[in-house]
Amino acid sequence: MGYRIENWETILSEELHKDRKFVRGKCDCVYFALEIVKKITNVDMTIIGKEEYGEYKSRWGYKKLLMSHWDKYGKTKMCEPSVYGAINYLCSKYSFNEIPPQMAQRGDLVMALDDVKEESLGIKTDNGACFIAMSGYMDIPLSKLTHAWAIR
Repeated sequence: MGYRIENWETILSEELHKDRKFVRGKCDCVYFALEIVKKITNVDMTIIGKEEYGEYKSRWGYKKLLMSHWDKYGKTKMCEPSVYGAINYLCSKYSFNEIPPQMAQRGDLVMALDDVKEESLGIKTDNGACFIAMSGYMDIPLSKLTHAWAIR
């Protein structure tokens, strides 16, 4: 189980202001969000993700990984072959339960669809959510969130 550490608010604020460059498979939306979860809870879901799913370097690479694991494990590991399915599985290992997006609090994991209808993972902020994209940080309004997980 994961819990937020004592000074998580300060750490979250610092992490959301770090200079980051988008690199698929290293600092993309998934790694950005999971790195923040690691910093505020000391739970490193990226390790399990890499062990269970492997690594990728392109948009097609991660899709190929998701599909290969869906074929291999089906519903026992992922509810669907998607970023949502993989993240939901990883979060369940630490009792980070899925919640309705409108109930997400600051520091929770959230998901939205990007410009090309791809799932993107981000972090709930005070008035919306923060995501990383090729162009840098993006603030997304709460109305655009499709999923959320309580990181607390």
